[in-house]
Amino acid sequence: MIAAEVKGLSGAPCRSERLPGRRGGRAGGAVGDEVVPAVEARRPLRVARMLAVAHEIVRLIDGGAFEDLADAARTLGFTRARVTQLVDLTLLAPDIQEALLFAEVPPGRDSVTERGLRAVVAAGSWRHQRRRWASQTNELRYLDAVTIRGTT
Repeated sequence: MIAAEVKGLSGAPCRSERLPGRRGGRAGGAVGDEVVPAVEARRPLRVARMLAVAHEIVRLIDGGAFEDLADAARTLGFTRARVTQLVDLTLLAPDIQEALLFAEVPPGRDSVTERGLRAVVAAGSWRHQRRRWASQTNELRYLDAVTIRGTT
């Protein structure tokens, strides 16, 4: 199960679903008398999937499926360093993790990366992490690029 999730981290684009009653053609258009606006495609942050995999690795270690991080790395085909980097994401403050998990961004390059989050994790206490997170994301730019699900 975890191997399938890990393979999903390739970043390959997924095919979108078609709207019922619509055939190919342009994104926006008229359906009967009603004009249907084009819907901007949004997707979760890539780092959100990494965070979910990190929590799954921790759960499997706690459950006894893996002895330790080194065993998880061997089984998953990652280096020990990479597994450590992923699992370190679980040390982020809960509100930062929540923001990452519920964020959606337009297609393209993510403004928040795992590499960028390493400095936030290294800050230590959750208070220091929150300060570093706020300065790193530059709140206005971040809020323009990211929409939290359920609030549009």
